[in-house]
Amino acid sequence: MAAVGPDAALNAYALIDQVSFYYSSADATSVGIYSGINGTGTLLGTIFLAANAQNGCSDSAFCHWDLVSLSFSGIAQSIQFGSAAGAGFDNVSVNAVPLPAAVWLVLSGLGGLGFMRRKRSI
Repeated sequence: MAAVGPDAALNAYALIDQVSFYYSSADATSVGIYSGINGTGTLLGTIFLAANAQNGCSDSAFCHWDLVSLSFSGIAQSIQFGSAAGAGFDNVSVNAVPLPAAVWLVLSGLGGLGFMRRKRSI
């Protein structure tokens, strides 16, 4: 993946609290993590990327890839790659935060099963 233009963002349909990816960049740049979609809302974290594209090679613009990851406080919905135009990204992964509603559904289901079992044994 390559960032194209200042508005290049990756929106997550799940809430996230950790991000990791490989990158290759000819210039030092950064990637921002935001609480809103399309790189809006509160800036929750910034990953600063050093120039690394030509480390150990000269035959390709993107031949050296480094892994970076960031855990942050707060819950993000987008990763803004726009300031990193000219960089390449691969294997972008996010850690989804479990929704409280899902926990409530599981507990309600277990409670209902327990109630049904108790009702049958009476």
